[in-house]
Amino acid sequence: MDMASASSRPRAVSITPVPIQADMRALKIAYSLERLGFDSWVMAGGGAPLPLAQLDLSAPQPPSPPGWSRFSPIAAMRRGAAGFAGEALLFAGYIADHFLRYQWLPRLRIPRADLYYLHSFEYHAALSRHPCLKIYDAHDFYQGVDPDAAIPHFDRHWVKPFARQREQQCVEAAHAVVTVSDGVAELIAQTFGCPAYIVRNAHDARLENAAAGDIRQRLGLDPGVKLMTMVGNDKPNIDLDLALAVMRHLPGHIHLAMIGRGYESSLAAIDPALRHRLHCPGAVGAAQIVPLIRSADLGWLLYRAHSANSRNGLPNGFFQMLAAGLPLLYPDFPEIIKILDGQEIGGCVTGLAPKTIAEKILRLLDNGRQYRRRALVLAEAVSWEQEENKLRIILRDLYLQHGRIWPEAMNKTALRILDAAAVVMPVKHGGRFLPPIGADNNDTIAALRRPV
Repeated sequence: MDMASASSRPRAVSITPVPIQADMRALKIAYSLERLGFDSWVMAGGGAPLPLAQLDLSAPQPPSPPGWSRFSPIAAMRRGAAGFAGEALLFAGYIADHFLRYQWLPRLRIPRADLYYLHSFEYHAALSRHPCLKIYDAHDFYQGVDPDAAIPHFDRHWVKPFARQREQQCVEAAHAVVTVSDGVAELIAQTFGCPAYIVRNAHDARLENAAAGDIRQRLGLDPGVKLMTMVGNDKPNIDLDLALAVMRHLPGHIHLAMIGRGYESSLAAIDPALRHRLHCPGAVGAAQIVPLIRSADLGWLLYRAHSANSRNGLPNGFFQMLAAGLPLLYPDFPEIIKILDGQEIGGCVTGLAPKTIAEKILRLLDNGRQYRRRALVLAEAVSWEQEENKLRIILRDLYLQHGRIWPEAMNKTALRILDAAAVVMPVKHGGRFLPPIGADNNDTIAALRRPV
């Protein structure tokens, strides 16, 4: 499908499997590509490709597609109830759906472009006929999102090996691999033998949208209520049991709001005396989260080290709560500790008893103003503008390697940053990896200026 553009700028198409309102990383990168000189388009959730001007950031997140009940026949087959024959039949259906959803239908919709930025490895096969540059952005270490013991037999023995093969193919076909943290990059290197660039999920205040309103007004809270908030859908790596245990040790004027999907069913059996202090406003558009939670009193990263991926990740909620200026309770994940670098913006709660955490919360609420100031200072230090500079260098590398016309808007700034060697990164050139760009590595920079 060729969609001729009136613009003379090279087109970049960002492709994500979820609605753009639910994928803040894809949204930030799409806008960065526009600022960096591209004619930036987005193809999200299997829909038609759209230029940025046609995206509606005020729209709420659409509901998730219905999943299979754990009591359904399909769920029973995933657990191995139908034996090998049943799982083979189920896998045949899974494969047909996969190729239809991620390869055959997208080929009819994806416009021609100079650059494709993939936020899902599944789509790479749909681009096999496009002679273009491709970047694969691994938002997670997908092979380690859940431990093997926590997933059904069918998923473990059929789906996961197939997904690994497809991701390996995507990694090998991509001209660059990008991910969210050093820890996830190390896992990707160990599994797929490929170094990855690091672009962290810092917040971009330029994309904030206040359509979801203010959390306190939305919940109808009295002025005397102290509000804690958690950002993220209810998943196995969310320690909701810990939150409930802590809430039982806190006075009645302290409430907790959980921004995301799935909490209502988890809280259905909670006693009414506690339930009225627990709020589930549902999911909102990713661009709406920071304005929504800004009036809260405390942020809580309710994550636990459920898997290799969760322990090495940097949740979006971390950067969003920092940007909202919230004092923060957080787990001892290495990537979070690295960014904090000893700065006091709240407190680590890993390994603490519920009563001890409750006491820490009361102290933070009593000194909220000073912690707010520190959180805002740190948010400024890890802003998206800095991450966009890294993205600029990655793209400049690729265009130097492959002799493509570099967008004029990027030329002066990007070349100056590259020459200054502002970031140390692995560089792929002519099918091999050169030594990282660094302050003393002029040979790599010179090599990049030569055609492959």
